[in-house]
Amino acid sequence: MKLCLLCLFLANSLSVRLSASSPQAVFSGLGDLVGGDVSSSASGVSGDGSTVVGQSSSANGPEGYYWKSGAGMIGTGDLSSDGVSDQFSSNLLGTNQAGTYLCGSGTTGAQSSPSVYATRWNASTGLIQLPDLSSSGINFSFAVDSSSNGQMIIGRSLTTNGFRAFLWTETGAPNGTTSDLGFLLPTPILTGDEVGVTSSASAITPSGSHVVGKSGYSVVTVETVQPPPIITYEYIDNGDGTYTLVPKLTPVDPYDVRTVIEQGNEAFIWTSGGGMVGLGDLPGGGAKSSDALAVSSDGSVVVGSGNSGQGPEAVIWRNGVIEALGDLDGGETNARLLDINSSGSIAVGQGTTASGAVAMVWNDALGLGDLKSLLVGQGVDMSGWTLTEATGISEDGQVIVGNGINPDGNPEAWRITDALALLNILIPPPEGLQESMRVVRGKAAQFTAEPGRDYQLLESTDLVNWSVQGDPLVTDNSVSPYEHALPISGN
Repeated sequence: MKLCLLCLFLANSLSVRLSASSPQAVFSGLGDLVGGDVSSSASGVSGDGSTVVGQSSSANGPEGYYWKSGAGMIGTGDLSSDGVSDQFSSNLLGTNQAGTYLCGSGTTGAQSSPSVYATRWNASTGLIQLPDLSSSGINFSFAVDSSSNGQMIIGRSLTTNGFRAFLWTETGAPNGTTSDLGFLLPTPILTGDEVGVTSSASAITPSGSHVVGKSGYSVVTVETVQPPPIITYEYIDNGDGTYTLVPKLTPVDPYDVRTVIEQGNEAFIWTSGGGMVGLGDLPGGGAKSSDALAVSSDGSVVVGSGNSGQGPEAVIWRNGVIEALGDLDGGETNARLLDINSSGSIAVGQGTTASGAVAMVWNDALGLGDLKSLLVGQGVDMSGWTLTEATGISEDGQVIVGNGINPDGNPEAWRITDALALLNILIPPPEGLQESMRVVRGKAAQFTAEPGRDYQLLESTDLVNWSVQGDPLVTDNSVSPYEHALPISGN
């Protein structure tokens, strides 16, 4: 890999800035709850980066937790009245901006027939059950994300017609109001006897103005099968001391065999004024298979996955226009972006390399990057760790959370702080040069050029031996510094 560096080649000013030390990202495992198996996972992080939410194995069973610096991992319990006769299983999947309102799922009822409900937690109320969309007596719902003030929560609920994306609002007694967000009308390729539809919400903007997710469908053929009659035998008395074995035919009712011949799903964005709007998919993949998993604060940038026929690729929609971002090098194509920062400039998710699934980060200048490789490249000791996915990023991009396998071989949630340092690198200047500039890995270096100085692009594969690339950039004699972007070769 070639690393490029913009260095101050000549200085006509008596005041020369010295190279600053490079900020370094900090990586740490989050541990797990006491009791149970050694296992934890992170589902997301609050907008301010202070709170991580997820699930860990506790003495009671799978339990939702929140983690804060200095406090560690704290379980939130479950909806169950006890952990003996009742099923115990809770999870936290999302949080508001300050980490004061958390959402997820909880379980109640006997172990033989439990019900799963979407939940909201805060310090004053604890874990409360949110109303779902079911009218059949079978309850299964979960909440995945919250508006900034915690008064709006989105998720997925079972209905009599399949799963539906929902929006819960705090208004309405006793535990708020849950609304069905609907579904997209499918456009299947094949024709069958029945078409079923589903929808699921993944993320909501801080103001609650936009919701993203996916709407799915399945095309089913129905074949009526007439089974043969059941043959039984009985003895008939002949009246002379003998018996005759006579077969008896019992008809069997016909039954329907349903076969799914096509399935698909399309990413959507929903607003209260415009309803649910499909975002399309990459060309070449046949039946649509896109999923919107995160959205910027203003709703203009959405990330997730799409299918071009090569497999799931990381994608971005900017103002509704889809762009393929691909996957990391090596392995089969299987990538997705799971979260995005407030401005829509940095996203995190999961990609695939020759070694399998890995946590990755994206921005325009970097492209897609393997998070562990970026950490190691900056000198962070990652011995024994495998990072399998990055599930959350703070609004400013400085905190990233995700999941992996720790050096002991156990699943463990992790957290990275000062994460922006991974997207930028400050290399000390080679001997004879006075100053180095912070440059972005990847496509371009953006910096403020000072008047009256000449800048030179240098390239190196080992950070020791440097070669000059191109002519010096000569700044003009204007009074004020000006912004300039210079393309960089290499990755």
